[in-house]
Formats: sequence, structure tokens, C-alpha cells
Amino acid sequence: MTVAAVAIGAGLAAGPASATANEPSSFSLKIKSTTSLSVESAAIVPGDNGALLPGDEVTVEAVVRPGFLVLSGGEFQFTDETTDTALATVPMPSTCFLHFTTCAVFTDVDSSQLDPGANTITGSYSGNFFLAPSSGTAQLFLESQTTTDGVTTTECGDACVTDGQTSSDETTEAYISAAAGSSASVTEQFSSSTTLPCTTTGGGDILIFSSTGITSNKTILLQAIGADADTLESVYFGGEHLCYESPNVFTTAGGTAATIDPTTGLYAGILPQCQLPSGGGESGYDGDATNPPCEDFSEFYNAGGEGPDLYNQQFETTAADPRASN
Repeated sequence: MTVAAVAIGAGLAAGPASATANEPSSFSLKIKSTTSLSVESAAIVPGDNGALLPGDEVTVEAVVRPGFLVLSGGEFQFTDETTDTALATVPMPSTCFLHFTTCAVFTDVDSSQLDPGANTITGSYSGNFFLAPSSGTAQLFLESQTTTDGVTTTECGDACVTDGQTSSDETTEAYISAAAGSSASVTEQFSSSTTLPCTTTGGGDILIFSSTGITSNKTILLQAIGADADTLESVYFGGEHLCYESPNVFTTAGGTAATIDPTTGLYAGILPQCQLPSGGGESGYDGDATNPPCEDFSEFYNAGGEGPDLYNQQFETTAADPRASN
């Protein structure tokens, strides 16, 4: 199990599922087609694939190749193989034929159409005068979420997405996303009475999180809300300042090793900028950073009186790393 904490004022440390299958066929003069399915993320932060919570909706996209031979007379069938339920039948668009691009169709899948846990979605292309039929699959996972004594637990699999969890004083919100094994969980809670050595006073609450079964970097978006966001903006002007604590030593934004917090016995410091797998430039913000724990980006959102201002900081931690704050 991993345990972590994050606070917004000090320097925070905070997909699509796809598969392709082709139906075997007997001898035919028709050209072989291929179909692939992908799932648009239901989360604000990237890094997940087909995870969704009750009340969420995801878009499933099907791509048929070669697209320039797809006629408008065919159709595409989306089916939940887990429940043996037809989800949608979509006519093939007339804009694909003789256009040298892929041919894509879409359908929205609501959580109410799924069974709890893993669901296999199949997309089947009917074929036409030129093309043989084909099919592909994608995975969706309907999560469950409970809150007890201020601790929210998300039970998930294959991927995890927690949606927005808000502190009781409404100064801080967090979103967590990650790839996972077949059974995983993420817990979150906030503390307004705890601070880290590098926490910014008046910049939101500390986020404390833990996880089991995670198989990738966790991507975490930490938001300070309203007056707390304005406090961070007045100090950092949209800049990065994510305070992080871990049981493992890590490299800070200053290039030095994190130092021990005598109160907790954990290593604390401001997170560095995330790096791409290639080793150069900033991270792609999708859980692929090579130097976690690290910060993807920070930004200040001025609502202009249309709602509360927001100060967003997104960071990545390893599957086993525990603690962070602003």
C-alpha cells in the first residue's frame, strides 16, 4: 500500500483503452478491413483509460481502415459483451469514401448501461461491396466510490479515476488517475490542521492519499479554490510550487536531495519539472514522466466573477510514493 499527502499552497505533488481484432473469413474477393476501438477519458487528468464512476459517461470511438473504401451504406454495431447488451448502431458516414484518411464513428456510453467492474465493449463493422467485415474491442471499468469519516475510497481495476474530491472547507479539490491491475483502490482525504515544511500558508489544505494495485505513475491535479487560489497567485504568479513528502529521498526543484521533516520522518521538498521519456523537454502530462515525483504544470484561472478563481498544479508520483501538498 502507498500513502501520500499533498497541500495546495506550497508546491503540489500531484486514456484511452484500445484493442484491435479482425474476424477470420473464408476466401473472398473483398479487401480485408481492420477495426480498432478507443475510449475517451472520463477524467480531468490524463493517465487513465476506460475507468468511470457512476454518473459518468465516456465516448467510445471506432476507426475502420482503409477508410477511403468505407461506403455510407454500412453500419457499425457497439455491444457490451459482458452483459450481452446492444449499446448503439451507428450508420457509416458518407464523408469517408475516396478520402485517404481513417473512417471514424462514435457513441457515448453511460455508466447506467454497464455492470459494476470490467466490461468488454465490441465494435463490429458490417462491411460493404469493397470491404470485408471486421471488429475490435475496448475495456470499460465501472468503479465504486464510498466516503467514511472524510476518507473517500475508489475501488477500480485496469485503470483508476477518482473525479473531483473536495475538502470540507471547500478550499481544495483533487483528481487522481492511474493505470492499475485487475483490482486496485485509491483513498483520499484532506487536512487543514496539518502542514508540510514547504506548505504555503493560506494556499489550501493538505491532500493525503494512498493506493494499492497501481501499475503506473499516479497523475494528480490539485486545485486551490477561491481566496486560497488568489493567495497562491499573489506569491507565485502562476508558477510551480508543489510541496511534497515521501518516505523515499527524491530530487527537488533546486536539484538537491529532499530533506527530512523531523515532525513526520519523511523527506520533504518542492518538486522539479517532469521530463519526457526521451530525456528532453517537459512531460507529456499523461503519466509518462521519467523523473517522478515531479510537477507537470501549474496555472492560475481567473474566473472573472463567474465563479471561484482556481490555482491548478498537476504532478506525477510513482505507484508506491505517498505524500504531497501546495
